[in-house]
Amino acid sequence: NDEIIIFRILQEFFSNVIKHAKAKELFVLLKYEDNVFEILAKEDGVGFNSDLITHNSGMVTMKSRAELLNAELSITSKIGVGTTLFLKYPYNNE
Repeated sequence: NDEIIIFRILQEFFSNVIKHAKAKELFVLLKYEDNVFEILAKEDGVGFNSDLITHNSGMVTMKSRAELLNAELSITSKIGVGTTLFLKYPYNNE
């Protein structure tokens, strides 16, 4: 189930990039360590003002999904530069 939730978080981010960002490049890095899985996704699109996020936006949905996993999620954006997603998911490797 956790894998599906992680997939949905990335799916939402990718969908937002396609619909809104006007990005030329999207970079995704997956990093596996003993007890943590990290995802870094960056795009070079138009960016947005995170202060204007509504409570029913995809951003809120992604953050609530990350909370279900006890994962850390940060989404940062700068107008004219693009948006970055960072997810840190702790897991038991036994």
